[in-house]
Amino acid sequence: NVQKVFSSLFEEDKSSKTFEFRFECKDGSYKPIEMTATNLLNEPHINGVMVNFHDITERNDAIKQIEETTKGLRKLNAEKDKFFSIIAHDLRGPFSGFLGLSQMIAEDFSLMPREEAQSIAMSLSNSATNLFRLLENLLDWSRMQQGLIPFNPERISLLSAVNESLSASLESAKSKEIEIAFDIPEGLSISCDINMLLTVIRNLASNALKFTPRGGKITISAKSCNESIEISVKDTGIGMGPEIIEKLFHLDARTGRPGTEGERSSGLGLLLCKDFVEKHGGKIRAESKEGKGSVFIVTFPQPAETETKKDNNQLISVQSAGNQSRKLKILIVEDDPISARFLSYAVDILSEEILQVKTGIEAVEACRKNPDIDLVLMDIDLPEMNGYEAARQIRKFNQKVIIIAQTVLAFSGQREKALEAGCNEYITKPVRQILLREMIKKHTNSTIR
Repeated sequence: NVQKVFSSLFEEDKSSKTFEFRFECKDGSYKPIEMTATNLLNEPHINGVMVNFHDITERNDAIKQIEETTKGLRKLNAEKDKFFSIIAHDLRGPFSGFLGLSQMIAEDFSLMPREEAQSIAMSLSNSATNLFRLLENLLDWSRMQQGLIPFNPERISLLSAVNESLSASLESAKSKEIEIAFDIPEGLSISCDINMLLTVIRNLASNALKFTPRGGKITISAKSCNESIEISVKDTGIGMGPEIIEKLFHLDARTGRPGTEGERSSGLGLLLCKDFVEKHGGKIRAESKEGKGSVFIVTFPQPAETETKKDNNQLISVQSAGNQSRKLKILIVEDDPISARFLSYAVDILSEEILQVKTGIEAVEACRKNPDIDLVLMDIDLPEMNGYEAARQIRKFNQKVIIIAQTVLAFSGQREKALEAGCNEYITKPVRQILLREMIKKHTNSTIR
């Protein structure tokens, strides 16, 4: 009988056969086994089959590791291709136009009619805004891939966050005559990382503006449902077919299309949105029909206690930061004049007096001469003496002043380094007004209601 079995086994292949099966061990576990049966039936003086058994657990584990490594390498390669595609196409192209327009202004400004100069200035402003958004997305995406973006959920006012994130989009909406409407309960709060939320809303609103024709409408709404917060951005734009929707959130798919007035779109913003939403355990989806507009829906899971409450004073809110019983004396330490101007604007509502210096040495001297300074906004990358050392020097004679470090650097451990130097907080550039004002409110709660 054995001879008949093995004879049929080797009928087609006269040499050997290999099989894999699972072997049940005494402890109830299973091991993968490879059995090799070699045909010796026709050998002289031998009438049988030689069977070898091999435990192939290590081999299977190695194969699995190779497959996972290969998958990771493919993902890295797709990320590299996406990154260089954006730099070569979506970034270089707008820069060419930006440089051309700025050259026209520099060379022919005195000969230009006022209307033409104003039109070029507006184009430059729009181009700079779009370039900045793209750079911001590139940096965020790069940091996300490296795990360098901190995740710090806190309870915030959703309406206030939406207003903050849309501040840079209002000019684009105005120029395209697009109405932006809100349907967000005033008392609705959300537990999330504020920087990630602002990035999500900014990118969804920016996409809606790109693909909505002149005179259209965008509606941003939110509601609380089933221990989650649902945010939707709806537009009356050109819409999408199912083949585009299917590829929207995939790194290796090219879904970028020109906007209704030629605006560029890299598709990177939606990838960021997906990463940031999923970081919260949430979901993002799109619903659309060609010619009928689109709606992007984001769902953030929420602990029950973070849903709508009447006590708005507990929420992070731009409006609440301005209600104070005493205004502050603020020192801005910044060597870049444009950044200094922005910071001055951002804290003007909170300040009684604003002082400005450009170096760390000047910052130390200003604090020594003005012991009544309430707040120092300290840039880290300063000439002569960096912000960390300046903070250490200030702490030697002033323990009460609030010092908030601000820097474009976003490496791991930077916040800890700032705190060790004597700073109270650390914030990355570009500085968000809502976040900066909340930090100030947090550390001066005796003077700001």
